[in-house]
Amino acid sequence: MTPTLSLSLSSGRSSCGRSLLRAGLSALVLAGLAACSSPEKPKPVDLPPVNAALLSVRQAWTVRIPEVSFPLQTDVSGDVVTVAGADGTVVSIDAVSGQERSRVSVGAPLSAGVGSDGSLAAVITQNNELVALQAGKVLWKQRLTAQAYTAPLVAGRRVFVQAADRTLSAWDGQTGRRLWAQPRTAENLVLKKPGVL
Repeated sequence: MTPTLSLSLSSGRSSCGRSLLRAGLSALVLAGLAACSSPEKPKPVDLPPVNAALLSVRQAWTVRIPEVSFPLQTDVSGDVVTVAGADGTVVSIDAVSGQERSRVSVGAPLSAGVGSDGSLAAVITQNNELVALQAGKVLWKQRLTAQAYTAPLVAGRRVFVQAADRTLSAWDGQTGRRLWAQPRTAENLVLKKPGVL
Protein backbone atom coordinates (compact mmCIF):
# COMPACT_ATOMS: atom_id res chain seq x y z
CA MET A 1 0.00 0.00 0.00
CA THR A 2 1.36 3.42 -0.99
CA PRO A 3 1.10 6.15 1.66
CA THR A 4 -0.96 9.17 0.57
CA LEU A 5 -0.88 12.70 1.79
CA SER A 6 -3.58 15.26 1.13
CA LEU A 7 -3.00 18.94 1.57
CA SER A 8 -5.38 21.84 1.21
CA LEU A 9 -4.28 25.44 1.45
CA SER A 10 -6.50 28.42 1.83
CA SER A 11 -6.23 31.15 -0.76
CA GLY A 12 -5.63 33.79 1.92
CA ARG A 13 -2.03 32.75 2.62
CA SER A 14 0.98 34.28 0.99
CA SER A 15 2.77 32.43 -1.78
CA CYS A 16 6.02 32.43 0.22
CA GLY A 17 4.31 30.73 3.20
CA ARG A 18 2.71 28.17 0.91
CA SER A 19 6.05 27.39 -0.70
CA LEU A 20 7.70 26.82 2.67
CA LEU A 21 4.81 24.66 3.83
CA ARG A 22 4.95 22.58 0.64
CA ALA A 23 8.72 22.15 0.96
CA GLY A 24 8.42 21.04 4.61
CA LEU A 25 5.64 18.58 3.84
CA SER A 26 7.54 17.21 0.85
CA ALA A 27 10.56 16.58 3.07
CA LEU A 28 8.34 14.85 5.62
CA VAL A 29 6.77 12.59 2.96
CA LEU A 30 10.20 11.71 1.50
CA ALA A 31 11.55 10.83 4.98
CA GLY A 32 8.54 8.58 5.59
CA LEU A 33 8.97 6.82 2.24
CA ALA A 34 12.70 6.36 2.87
CA ALA A 35 11.98 4.72 6.23
CA CYS A 36 9.52 2.30 4.61
CA SER A 37 12.04 1.23 1.99
CA SER A 38 14.96 0.54 4.37
CA PRO A 39 16.56 -2.94 4.15
CA GLU A 40 15.24 -5.81 6.29
CA LYS A 41 16.37 -6.17 9.89
CA PRO A 42 19.20 -8.66 10.45
CA LYS A 43 18.10 -12.13 11.51
CA PRO A 44 19.64 -13.65 14.64
CA VAL A 45 22.18 -16.39 14.16
CA ASP A 46 21.14 -19.86 15.34
CA LEU A 47 22.81 -20.97 18.56
CA PRO A 48 25.11 -23.98 18.31
CA PRO A 49 23.85 -27.18 19.98
CA VAL A 50 24.70 -27.61 23.65
CA ASN A 51 27.39 -30.17 24.25
CA ALA A 52 25.95 -32.55 26.85
CA ALA A 53 29.46 -33.63 27.85
CA LEU A 54 30.24 -30.19 29.32
CA LEU A 55 28.34 -30.92 32.52
CA SER A 56 28.28 -34.33 34.07
CA VAL A 57 26.12 -34.97 37.11
CA ARG A 58 26.33 -37.92 39.42
CA GLN A 59 24.63 -38.76 42.66
CA ALA A 60 27.03 -38.13 45.54
CA TRP A 61 24.98 -39.59 48.40
CA THR A 62 21.45 -40.28 49.64
CA VAL A 63 19.84 -39.98 53.06
CA ARG A 64 16.32 -41.13 53.88
CA ILE A 65 14.06 -38.78 55.76
CA PRO A 66 10.43 -39.26 56.76
CA GLU A 67 7.63 -37.99 54.53
CA VAL A 68 7.34 -34.23 54.10
CA SER A 69 3.80 -32.77 53.94
CA PHE A 70 4.81 -29.09 53.85
CA PRO A 71 7.04 -27.35 51.27
CA LEU A 72 10.43 -29.06 51.63
CA GLN A 73 13.02 -26.63 52.83
CA THR A 74 16.61 -27.71 53.12
CA ASP A 75 18.86 -25.35 54.94
CA VAL A 76 22.47 -25.36 53.80
CA SER A 77 25.04 -23.58 55.94
CA GLY A 78 28.68 -24.19 55.18
CA ASP A 79 29.05 -27.94 54.79
CA VAL A 80 25.91 -28.84 56.78
CA VAL A 81 22.56 -29.66 55.17
CA THR A 82 19.59 -29.70 57.57
CA VAL A 83 16.20 -31.18 56.62
CA ALA A 84 13.06 -32.05 58.57
CA GLY A 85 10.27 -34.56 58.06
CA ALA A 86 6.61 -33.93 58.83
CA ASP A 87 6.74 -36.34 61.78
CA GLY A 88 9.19 -34.09 63.66
CA THR A 89 12.46 -35.76 62.65
CA VAL A 90 15.31 -33.29 62.03
CA VAL A 91 18.41 -34.56 60.24
CA SER A 92 21.75 -32.75 59.89
CA ILE A 93 23.97 -34.10 57.12
CA ASP A 94 27.59 -33.49 56.14
CA ALA A 95 27.22 -32.05 52.62
CA VAL A 96 30.53 -33.49 51.40
CA SER A 97 30.35 -37.07 52.63
CA GLY A 98 26.59 -37.51 53.11
CA GLN A 99 27.13 -38.83 56.65
CA GLU A 100 24.46 -37.97 59.18
CA ARG A 101 25.75 -35.65 61.86
CA SER A 102 22.58 -35.96 63.91
CA ARG A 103 19.02 -37.27 63.73
CA VAL A 104 16.59 -36.19 66.42
CA SER A 105 12.84 -36.21 66.90
CA VAL A 106 11.14 -33.20 68.50
CA GLY A 107 8.26 -35.40 69.64
CA ALA A 108 5.45 -33.82 67.59
CA PRO A 109 4.50 -33.36 63.92
CA LEU A 110 5.79 -30.18 62.26
CA SER A 111 3.80 -27.42 60.59
CA ALA A 112 6.76 -25.93 58.68
CA GLY A 113 10.29 -26.73 57.55
CA VAL A 114 13.55 -26.23 59.37
CA GLY A 115 15.81 -23.21 59.73
CA SER A 116 19.48 -23.62 60.60
CA ASP A 117 22.80 -21.80 60.67
CA GLY A 118 24.78 -25.07 60.61
CA SER A 119 25.03 -25.25 64.41
CA LEU A 120 21.58 -24.32 65.72
CA ALA A 121 18.39 -25.59 64.07
CA ALA A 122 14.77 -24.57 64.75
CA VAL A 123 11.38 -26.03 63.81
CA ILE A 124 7.74 -25.30 64.63
CA THR A 125 5.36 -28.06 65.68
CA GLN A 126 1.65 -28.30 64.96
CA ASN A 127 1.14 -27.66 68.70
CA ASN A 128 2.50 -24.08 68.19
CA GLU A 129 5.86 -24.84 69.82
CA LEU A 130 9.10 -23.36 68.60
CA VAL A 131 11.82 -25.98 69.18
CA ALA A 132 15.57 -25.27 69.01
CA LEU A 133 18.07 -28.09 68.49
CA GLN A 134 21.83 -28.20 68.81
CA ALA A 135 24.29 -31.11 68.54
CA GLY A 136 21.46 -33.62 68.08
CA LYS A 137 19.57 -32.58 71.22
CA VAL A 138 16.55 -30.41 71.98
CA LEU A 139 17.97 -27.20 73.45
CA TRP A 140 14.70 -25.45 74.36
CA LYS A 141 10.99 -25.18 73.53
CA GLN A 142 8.74 -22.11 73.59
CA ARG A 143 4.99 -21.81 73.02
CA LEU A 144 3.96 -19.43 70.20
CA THR A 145 0.81 -17.28 70.38
CA ALA A 146 -0.31 -18.31 66.87
CA GLN A 147 0.27 -21.16 64.44
CA ALA A 148 3.19 -20.74 62.02
CA TYR A 149 3.53 -22.14 58.49
CA THR A 150 6.82 -20.43 57.62
CA ALA A 151 10.10 -22.15 58.50
CA PRO A 152 12.08 -20.24 61.15
CA LEU A 153 15.11 -18.22 60.12
CA VAL A 154 18.26 -18.83 62.19
CA ALA A 155 20.93 -16.15 61.95
CA GLY A 156 23.28 -14.31 64.32
CA ARG A 157 22.51 -16.69 67.22
CA ARG A 158 18.85 -15.66 66.93
CA VAL A 159 15.72 -17.50 65.78
CA PHE A 160 13.19 -15.43 63.81
CA VAL A 161 9.59 -16.60 63.44
CA GLN A 162 6.71 -15.37 61.30
CA ALA A 163 3.35 -16.58 62.62
CA ALA A 164 0.19 -17.05 60.55
CA ASP A 165 -1.13 -13.72 61.88
CA ARG A 166 2.06 -12.21 60.34
CA THR A 167 3.54 -11.34 63.75
CA LEU A 168 7.35 -11.40 63.65
CA SER A 169 9.32 -12.43 66.73
CA ALA A 170 12.97 -12.95 67.60
CA TRP A 171 14.25 -15.45 70.14
CA ASP A 172 17.69 -15.92 71.73
CA GLY A 173 19.15 -19.05 70.16
CA GLN A 174 20.82 -20.36 73.32
CA THR A 175 18.28 -19.53 76.04
CA GLY A 176 14.94 -19.40 74.19
CA ARG A 177 14.12 -15.99 75.68
CA ARG A 178 11.89 -13.88 73.45
CA LEU A 179 13.81 -10.74 72.49
CA TRP A 180 11.07 -8.85 70.67
CA ALA A 181 7.81 -9.22 68.78
CA GLN A 182 6.45 -7.04 65.99
CA PRO A 183 2.68 -7.44 65.60
CA ARG A 184 0.89 -6.55 62.39
CA THR A 185 -2.73 -5.66 61.87
CA ALA A 186 -4.78 -8.80 61.50
CA GLU A 187 -5.67 -9.87 58.00
CA ASN A 188 -9.23 -10.94 57.23
CA LEU A 189 -8.11 -14.11 55.53
CA VAL A 190 -5.03 -16.10 56.51
CA LEU A 191 -4.03 -18.90 54.16
CA LYS A 192 -2.34 -22.02 55.43
CA LYS A 193 0.66 -21.17 53.33
CA PRO A 194 4.25 -20.17 54.17
CA GLY A 195 5.25 -16.54 53.99
CA VAL A 196 8.64 -15.00 53.33
CA LEU A 197 11.15 -14.25 56.08
